[in-house]
Amino acid sequence: MRYRGDIDGLRAVAVLPVVFFHADFGFFNGGYLGVDVFFVISGFLITKILISEFEKETFSIQSFYERRARRILPALFFVLAITTILSVVFMNPVQLKNYSQSLVSVLLFISNLFFYFEIDYFSSAAEEMPLLHTWSLAIEEQFYLIFPPLMFALFKFNRHTVLSLLLITALVSYAIMLALGEFYNQSSSFYWPVARAWELAAGAVCALLIGKIKPNKWCLNNVGFILLLISLIFWPKEIVHPNGLVMLPVLATCFIILFPNENTLSNKVLTNRILVSIGLISYSLYLWHQPIFAFFRMKTVGHPSHLIFTLAILLSFLCAYVSYKLVETPFRDRRRFSKETIFKFSLVGGVCFISAGLFGHFSEGLPERYHGYESYASDGPSYSPMRDSCHSSDNMYIKPSNSCTYPDGGNVSWAAFGDSHIVELSYAMSKILNEREQSISHHSYSGCPPALTYQASYRKRCNEWINSTLSYLEQNENIKNVLIGFRYSFYLYGEHMPDYPNVPVKINNFIADQSKISSEDALEVFWGDLETIIKRLIKSGKKVWLVYPIPELPMDISKGVHPFSIFNDETVLNLKVATTKSYFLKRHEYILKKLNAFEKQASLIPINVYEELCNQEGCPAIIDNEKLYFDYNHLSVSGAEFVLKEVF
Repeated sequence: MRYRGDIDGLRAVAVLPVVFFHADFGFFNGGYLGVDVFFVISGFLITKILISEFEKETFSIQSFYERRARRILPALFFVLAITTILSVVFMNPVQLKNYSQSLVSVLLFISNLFFYFEIDYFSSAAEEMPLLHTWSLAIEEQFYLIFPPLMFALFKFNRHTVLSLLLITALVSYAIMLALGEFYNQSSSFYWPVARAWELAAGAVCALLIGKIKPNKWCLNNVGFILLLISLIFWPKEIVHPNGLVMLPVLATCFIILFPNENTLSNKVLTNRILVSIGLISYSLYLWHQPIFAFFRMKTVGHPSHLIFTLAILLSFLCAYVSYKLVETPFRDRRRFSKETIFKFSLVGGVCFISAGLFGHFSEGLPERYHGYESYASDGPSYSPMRDSCHSSDNMYIKPSNSCTYPDGGNVSWAAFGDSHIVELSYAMSKILNEREQSISHHSYSGCPPALTYQASYRKRCNEWINSTLSYLEQNENIKNVLIGFRYSFYLYGEHMPDYPNVPVKINNFIADQSKISSEDALEVFWGDLETIIKRLIKSGKKVWLVYPIPELPMDISKGVHPFSIFNDETVLNLKVATTKSYFLKRHEYILKKLNAFEKQASLIPINVYEELCNQEGCPAIIDNEKLYFDYNHLSVSGAEFVLKEVF
């Protein structure tokens, strides 16, 4: 197949936005679309090679997989080896166990399914998983297993039949992607191969059409390039990926591939020596950037700065260059590594990494690596056992009338009402009530602000749930006390960690149509709804126990309670003063001012979490060897018990 420099340039255009997007640099809103571009390129190149071999009658399934092994496995094994060593040195036991599981999934080419069941790709926790990016490699490997023999069978028919079947496959897969995102869940449309097959099929269609149709006078090559750049740079942030609009960058990539023209501006840009050079190392760059970024995130208190990420990007390029020169290039040389050597290397390497992963899993992440590890609280689940079955979300909507009550057998005279910050407090309260032969009615909704009069962003049924729950509580005469609380400042100003040690000051878009009102008005809408909820509960005869803001940690507790590495003894986080008083007061300044201005009355009892847990310096992360949190902002059951025992 004739070499096309513009394809390597296109690889660079695909990988650079991915890298900058993962580094949280804001100039590529649609940076993650680079992976969609890679899928189209892969579909095109593989199909083009297969067609050439079919026509020459030189196709061999063994030779095909040998070429794939030469291309993919040496660099992958190199990255996995270094990443595994660093994981043993720097990860805590829970992280190492999770990493070990992901390592096995990578070698079995099912990491897309592993991460689908484990985590949301766009979540903060996902950013600290060194092998998260291998989900796309898994999709490609699954494609390689099925597509070549299928094409071999189909190619016995004419090209028109093959083209028709590929187009039908692409349309069906595209429809499945849309249906999964709309009616099932967004992660399935992201990770499942059936929802990504249309992008690979689009590339395959290009391989069948190229040379058969001629570019028109409008220079579709340029049109595709411009459309791709617009998608990568200006992609709307509020759009959940993937969705129907992803057709645009896919079509743009197809135009660039289908209509090569040396005289177009896009071709001149894509064949630029710098872009072509980056394209040549794009595979290694893609492999290296995520582990490097993940370790920087993992070991930074708060969020890595742009300077740290700039250094991480430079390190990624350096590692990619070394990997390309010393690993990728030599292994592609058949004179140095025969077919038999490649297959043996693949088998031995795969067995070694799978064995290492299984060992890390069954050893529970090798906790003995850390001296004094047992002196800290357990890393096991420290959240409420009721969280999985009683906590509402968009995917698991629980009507107020179907809410959990616990403990069993008690008089249901209490209710908990709020978002996820109320869950552990509700469970801790149930332990107190159990001694009084009383029970609590549990009402919580994940990521749901007190949205009484507005539709909350990213929570489809939050407004409905708030209103129905409030009405239910008002009408329930048996309930005399309501424990209410939310993660107030998160809704108002967003996550704190990306700005830490600074406090975020920009008003967050917590209202679905917030562009219609000013930021100041949005704050007042939030407070007005919360105030109305409280007043309505009091008016209905309830005593309201109002939970003040919960102090947030600058990093996850599971990381903070462990040393920086196995060569250190001091914990990453200052466990005695994990959050300073000045930071807490500045972070929650608006909501504290509003809460403190509430009229004092017998039916409204404030529960000031800071006063119950903290001192004049700040807030600890551990008390009496018990973790107060189970992540970085939610109290653990122990933390909730510490708060309530001082009140009750």
